[in-house]
Amino acid sequence: MVVLYHKTLREIKDNIGVYIACIFVIIIGLLAYTSMSIVLENLLRAQEDFYTDTHFADGFIKLKGYPENEISDLQKIPGINMIEGRIVKDVRIYKESDQNSSLRLVSLDTANPPALNQIQLVAGHLPGENKQEILIDPKFLDANNLNLGDSLTLIMEGERRNFTIVGTAQSPEFIYAMRSAQDLYP
Repeated sequence: MVVLYHKTLREIKDNIGVYIACIFVIIIGLLAYTSMSIVLENLLRAQEDFYTDTHFADGFIKLKGYPENEISDLQKIPGINMIEGRIVKDVRIYKESDQNSSLRLVSLDTANPPALNQIQLVAGHLPGENKQEILIDPKFLDANNLNLGDSLTLIMEGERRNFTIVGTAQSPEFIYAMRSAQDLYP
């Protein structure tokens, strides 16, 4: 038994570099795993907090035309506690260049804020009633070198309309900006 013990110590002494390298690889692996699990936990908690704070809806349905009556009919379906309707429309941004950009406009009743999918105002203020003012996503503002107070010309139903950017906001349903589910990248 003593002979095996001495042989083991001799092997460790002869290959000390290999053993130290193995120990460091194990330590680095444990640190990476621990840090990534903490990051994942924090991201999931942040997502859950954001969705709770903004009352993110559990489901969505797209209706065509003027569906005010259909919205109240959907409320009668068992299991639906709350329902709200909004107008959502994709419009083109008018630019002198050949670049084809679009915006997704979502209606917002500033007098009666929505109970579901509430926006979080990042900067600026809410649009005034019956004014040509809009809120845009902060990432869109930065990507297009725009500032609060700038004017944005949109082509809506064949007409050019100017809107003033009065603030930036985020909505829980538009965290990852995509035109449709078929588009992989924004």
